[in-house]
Amino acid sequence: MDRQSSVRTLIDRAFESIGHYPVPAYEVTYMSTAVGMVKAGLGVTSLPSSALEVSELSGVRSRVLSHPALMRKIVVAQKSGRSLSPAAQAFVKSLVAMSRSLMTPNGGE
Repeated sequence: MDRQSSVRTLIDRAFESIGHYPVPAYEVTYMSTAVGMVKAGLGVTSLPSSALEVSELSGVRSRVLSHPALMRKIVVAQKSGRSLSPAAQAFVKSLVAMSRSLMTPNGGE
C-alpha cells in the first residue's frame, strides 16, 4: 500500500512493535491494484476489513490480522447545532456499546 495510507501506517507500526521492518517488493496506491497483484500471484496485501465486501476479492483467501497496533479510530459526525433524532441517538448509543465490547478482552469474539 502507499506509504500515505492509514492501512500502511497501521501495518508498519505493528511490524515495528515486534522488531520487524519488512521492505515491500511492490507498493501501490489503490486497493484494486493490490488485489489484482494478489490474484496474479505476485504476493499478499493488507486491506481494511471493509474491502472484504468488494466483488473483486472473489478467488482471494483472507485472514483477519489481530495485533494491538492494528486498531483504527472512527468517529460519529453530526451537523453542528442540530440534535439527533431518537433513532439516530439509539444508533450512536449502539455503536458506542459495540465499540466498547470490542475493546474488552474476548469482547468481540
